[in-house]
Amino acid sequence: MTINAEDNSNFPEEAITPLLSSVVSALSTEVTRFTGERFLFGSGVEIFYDHYHRYVFASRNIAPDETVLDLGCGVGYGSLVLAQRAKRVVSLDRDQESIGLLRGLIASSGADNIEAICGDVDNLEKLVQARIDVVVCHELIEHLPREAQERLLAKISSGQAPFHKGTRLFISTPEVTEYNRRNRGENHFHEFEFSKDEFVAFIGRHFAYKKLLWQGSVTGNLLVPEDGGFGTAAVGFVHWHDITRILGTVTERPQLQGVYLYGVASHTALEPVCASVVVDQNERLIMEKLAIAASELNQKQTEVNRANERVAAVELKAEFQKQAHEKIKSLQKENEMLGARINEMLGARISGKDLALEVKLAMKIMQRMPNFIRLPIRRLVAFGMALRRA
Repeated sequence: MTINAEDNSNFPEEAITPLLSSVVSALSTEVTRFTGERFLFGSGVEIFYDHYHRYVFASRNIAPDETVLDLGCGVGYGSLVLAQRAKRVVSLDRDQESIGLLRGLIASSGADNIEAICGDVDNLEKLVQARIDVVVCHELIEHLPREAQERLLAKISSGQAPFHKGTRLFISTPEVTEYNRRNRGENHFHEFEFSKDEFVAFIGRHFAYKKLLWQGSVTGNLLVPEDGGFGTAAVGFVHWHDITRILGTVTERPQLQGVYLYGVASHTALEPVCASVVVDQNERLIMEKLAIAASELNQKQTEVNRANERVAAVELKAEFQKQAHEKIKSLQKENEMLGARINEMLGARISGKDLALEVKLAMKIMQRMPNFIRLPIRRLVAFGMALRRA
């Protein structure tokens, strides 16, 4: 399989690096800590690939004279990517703090073709005044209730202002089964997640033409010409059958679907959509996964150590209870013997001398006993001696 490389003349590498540096610097604030709801630089290597690649892909399919609406723009790093290619970008998000950060980015980067608007997607026709040629809706649709999802696409496809019949839609969303499997559970920020068939049907209800792509991270290897030209790229996909023995096959088509669905839709016929690849030549994804594995191993070891401590504490408590139980039994036995001796002493007719010896013996025994036992016995002995004198 060959992938035709897009013309990158309008997307030079030297324009990307300063952009990323300025965005990272501007977003290094306490306000922008990662919560799981929206992407921020520093959230992780793989999530950076996912989010940044979507905007790179969309920007390569935008004409320089088009106006783009970036729905759910968040802190606006993607809007700056789109602004390098589009005539104008209208960025909309309902979070006021995010829009405030975006306006700061616009000022610091000098991107004068971006308009930042704080508002909800239900009020698009009131908030957006520009005529929109392209709508970019990355990882927003799953955050809306089911009815709101249908309303949004119906509005975009209606042809009514601010849209028109030629407006194109670039939309991405997680595939429910793969996403929840990879994340080991549901994302509580998401209202409704699509399966592949549901997503295709969803777009098809509103647009006449559609194309579907899968998105996911891979690792691999490159052979590139020494002169730096890329031209066309032949791609082989490795599928491991036995990873312990490093046995596998290489095919020209991927057999593994990604985590995310990416749709391109319009009421007019679409141009061919090429596959897109973003390559990290520093292999940061592999290092990140190794770091995550090491962290998980340390966490498991900590859990094991805590469990061992709990077991040791239980065993110590059990030993203490055993010793306490034996002591109680010993005291009970001594009490029984003392009670029998006192009964014998009170019932026998013995001389005053013998009685004195018995009392001394009883007093020594009673000194070893707790107060709550000793006091009643002393009273009982005194009562017995009084009877004896009588």
